[in-house]
Amino acid sequence: MKNPLRLVFVGLTLAATGAAQDTAAPWKRCDSEIEWLSDGRSIKDQNQGARDRKVDAKDVELLEQAKAKAKESGRLILWYIPQVAGQQMYRPMLPDNYMKAAVWTDERIVDLVRRRFVPLRNVCTPAMTKETKVGRWEVVEPAIAILNAEGALVHVLQRIRTFNAGYIHSMLRAVLAQEGKFAASESTDDIDELIKGGDYDRATNRLMAQWKDKDPVARLQMAKICQGLRMGEKAIRMLDEAAQQTKDAELLGSIATERGEVLLAQGKIEEAKAQLEKAAGMKSSRAFEAEYYLAVAERFSGKDESAMARWEKLASEAAETRWGWRASANVKKHRDTRPIGPAPSCYEDVFWSHESAYGLRDGTCWPRTEKDVDDIARRAVTWLLRAQTASGGWTDTRYAYWPSPAIIPNVRVAVTSLAAAALLEWRSVDPARADAAVAAAEKYLLDDENLAKGKNEECYAQAYRLVYLTRKHATLSDEKARATNIEHMNAVAKRLATIQTRSGFWAHEYPNPFCSAAVLQPLQAAKKAGAEVADEVLEKATSRLKSTRGSRGRQPYGGGGGASRAQDSSARSAMCDGVLLDAEIVTRDDLATALSDFWKYLKVRERIRVCDFHSIGELGGFFFFHGFFHTTETFRLLDEKARDENASKALAHLVKIPEIDGSFLDSHEMGKSYGTAMALLSLKNVLRK
Repeated sequence: MKNPLRLVFVGLTLAATGAAQDTAAPWKRCDSEIEWLSDGRSIKDQNQGARDRKVDAKDVELLEQAKAKAKESGRLILWYIPQVAGQQMYRPMLPDNYMKAAVWTDERIVDLVRRRFVPLRNVCTPAMTKETKVGRWEVVEPAIAILNAEGALVHVLQRIRTFNAGYIHSMLRAVLAQEGKFAASESTDDIDELIKGGDYDRATNRLMAQWKDKDPVARLQMAKICQGLRMGEKAIRMLDEAAQQTKDAELLGSIATERGEVLLAQGKIEEAKAQLEKAAGMKSSRAFEAEYYLAVAERFSGKDESAMARWEKLASEAAETRWGWRASANVKKHRDTRPIGPAPSCYEDVFWSHESAYGLRDGTCWPRTEKDVDDIARRAVTWLLRAQTASGGWTDTRYAYWPSPAIIPNVRVAVTSLAAAALLEWRSVDPARADAAVAAAEKYLLDDENLAKGKNEECYAQAYRLVYLTRKHATLSDEKARATNIEHMNAVAKRLATIQTRSGFWAHEYPNPFCSAAVLQPLQAAKKAGAEVADEVLEKATSRLKSTRGSRGRQPYGGGGGASRAQDSSARSAMCDGVLLDAEIVTRDDLATALSDFWKYLKVRERIRVCDFHSIGELGGFFFFHGFFHTTETFRLLDEKARDENASKALAHLVKIPEIDGSFLDSHEMGKSYGTAMALLSLKNVLRK
């Protein structure tokens, strides 16, 4: 147990030394092992589209330096793009920090980049776009563009939202293979160098040429190759044989660490934890590495507090190593109260996906087909179960209307309610784990101590509690349990009536149609389930919603003024007309018209889905799943033919956008738990007859 007096002393010391101390913080050394040709820009919070024109002038000069180095060395240029000029991103610093910690400080990535590429870190400014044809919207940050020595684009990986070093390593190797760049490795016969340079074919051939019955080093080398190729069972076999053939402490520690990482990549979390704990206790140069991944495994098994304690220890004891740097990022708190590193929020992915997810893709999405829907749902449920915290809640959101984090408790309750509802709907995927997760989540979401009452976003916390409670009610048969559930619903409905504005709307930050419709939907459902919802509350809200309605169901962004243009209103028109149809104020034809605009502008909303700002007019990434889920909630109001047609369109789009780790997301600030829960609820809506 840590000495509390020592912790206070350290805290006071850090506060006193201020910025000078922070400059030396271990997390600031993430990505320092790669010798970047860099523009020197610091990617900041809240600086969408920020540009320094004095630095812009040096962009082409930097590119020319990179091209010259590429020609001289026979290498490709790896251009890391932490930011693209334009207003699509509000907080680009967050994913940039994730890239620094999870990717650019990963040992395999560092080894490969240093041996095979000319590394260039530069903002994608208009000058760079002119030179490389890599431009805004075709590329959303963070991104990796691979250029040849002439500066021509070879491949781009962009909209990176799952930070999996193994996935990116595989992509880089695929590019090198495609361009015939592994020929350069013929200048060496050193097996370790071949492995570090990603030439697994030649490394394997060299190993086979000198294979011995008892050679633990060779087996460890083969295991590393197998791990890079995602050949888990063969890697484990090689490691087990190696362990039997040596008594060398350093080698045994390396074998144990490698074995734990393979098990973790396979998704065998509990086995991996046992192995990594053993490896972390061994006298080996890889003990810190084992400790880091043990913390990752703890996080993905719901023991986030234990994970944080391990990262804190590493940040202190291993401050001069990459593992201390990465751990330091995972414990360093941003002003929004969340750690700046990716692992605590489950953005750092360490698992292997299906083989069909790999290759020269342009992002971390894994487009699927309607035939894959069961597997898509299973992977999303698995991700959601892994992301739950020891508190019972899903707390990865950092949505804060920056700079005030006061609303985050309400957002966490809202997200937890959605996640619990999604697991209820998809319980059949893993009944035992889902039941345990929902039970823990219910305690969290019904506890008013977890709310920030009277603060912005409370209306969503309360409304999404009803989304959960109404779905739970449909599963209950015991009268006592049903009565208790109705009591909970009544309490929430009463609170929503209290915070309804005089105009009839609800306010998340300000009164508006979209959040009011998001409240009305579950209120209407709760009333039908038997909850006490005052008619005057519903009538006042629907009357106000009718008064702001324009042609084709268009609604304004705020509570006043005229209706927005069709594109800007496309994410909210159908959900608003849905609650009006439920109240018998508009017709099915009206809803059908609003739905036609929803589909017409879906491509526009998809274009900005992973962005975190009002990237196109009134639309931002954070409206994607908000509009998608609440629109699928309206399908039940349609006739059978129209319902099936709209459900088919929704399904066709949903299956195209899961991430390689099984999650879904829109704005990265909202968090993966939010996006995954919304996607699962939407999937159930479109599959339900």
